[in-house]
Amino acid sequence: MLFNPTIMQRIAGIVWLALGLTAVFLATGIQKPGFGSNQDPGPQFFPILLGAILAVGGCILLFKSFYSERTQIVSSRGSSNHGTLLLFVFGFVFYLLAMPWLGFSLASSIFIFLMIWLQGSRWFFAMPVALGLVTGVQILFGYLFHVQLPSGVLNLPF
Repeated sequence: MLFNPTIMQRIAGIVWLALGLTAVFLATGIQKPGFGSNQDPGPQFFPILLGAILAVGGCILLFKSFYSERTQIVSSRGSSNHGTLLLFVFGFVFYLLAMPWLGFSLASSIFIFLMIWLQGSRWFFAMPVALGLVTGVQILFGYLFHVQLPSGVLNLPF
């Protein structure tokens, strides 16, 4: 094996930890607008939250690399992996091109379903996961944050 998986996991953990802590540090310098209320989390909230999540993920990787048994990474270099990768790339490009016409909800549901299904999950697992993710994003951003998501030419209400 060319690279030791345990050492690669430690390097990845250090990189994610450093990236997360850097994001938290830089996000604390974001200026708050003077017209916000006390209950408004401000523009710092999401960068700090995401940086903290990255840092925690890096710590978990580091912890697992030191305290778990040696991780075996199975890598099969067959043509099926290249075909799946091409399907992911073409699927993503199609998703980006189809969203203005199909709208966020329909295009995202199809894209997420196909990506989960291509990974080997059964359709009866992929469908509710895709619909649940799109519904969660629609509720969070569309209704709570009032972000206008593309509705497409069908002008779907969701």
